[in-house]
Amino acid sequence: MRSLRDRLHGDMLNPGDEGYEEARTVFNAMIEKYPSYVVRPTGAADVMAAVDFAREHDLPLSVRGGGHNFAGTAVCDDGLTIDCSPMDSVRVDPTATAFPHRDAAYSLGIWPAWDDPEADEDMIGWAREFHEAIAPYAEGVYSNYLDRDEGDRIETAYGENYDRLVEVKSEWDPENVFRVNQNVAPTG
Repeated sequence: MRSLRDRLHGDMLNPGDEGYEEARTVFNAMIEKYPSYVVRPTGAADVMAAVDFAREHDLPLSVRGGGHNFAGTAVCDDGLTIDCSPMDSVRVDPTATAFPHRDAAYSLGIWPAWDDPEADEDMIGWAREFHEAIAPYAEGVYSNYLDRDEGDRIETAYGENYDRLVEVKSEWDPENVFRVNQNVAPTG
């Protein structure tokens, strides 16, 4: 742990540290995950140091942007979460991004909320029925709405970029360190 902290320009938080709770929290209040480490990078060098540390120690690794990951895969239990929220800019060639639906007219998320646990079955049933009813009018899948058990929809989420992403993953992450988020698995 000390070796990672010494390599960072940004902060590293552990359970109990000031700011830890905020850094491990995501939009979906049902998600309660507790990483062992939260790195709050100030730039690419911090991100690379955190990834190397996770790889060297075989830790689950997750990446939290603004905390809006509904499925909760932006944080992990007993691993390392890279909380990119302190970084206020990033430059990426638009043709090199993973997400192919940049020209979509809208995005639909179905997020029912209720207070009574006895209503779970009804509310979950309503959400599933609504999803099935609206599905014929929708196309594409937004990757942040995926959970780990939706492997059949991952290729749809990345569309024409999927094959390129598999190649990148196979070259740069063959050990599948980045397996917590909406995963594109490496080949081989």
